[in-house]
Amino acid sequence: MPVVITLIRRYLVARLALPLAGRAMGAAGRRLEASRGPGAVSSGLQKGSRLLSRRARRADDERG
Repeated sequence: MPVVITLIRRYLVARLALPLAGRAMGAAGRRLEASRGPGAVSSGLQKGSRLLSRRARRADDERG
């Protein structure tokens, strides 16, 4: 039974948490860049957002 719970938890993280985290990081990066101009932190947040959204899309493609 613990194996099933672990699989469900991984699925939920990949399906829900990663895309939400990516959107939040992108929004924070854009807001920071709008207020302070381009910088390392805003750039890093936006790159992280793109990475997470790419990873979430790839997981969707693998599932079907």
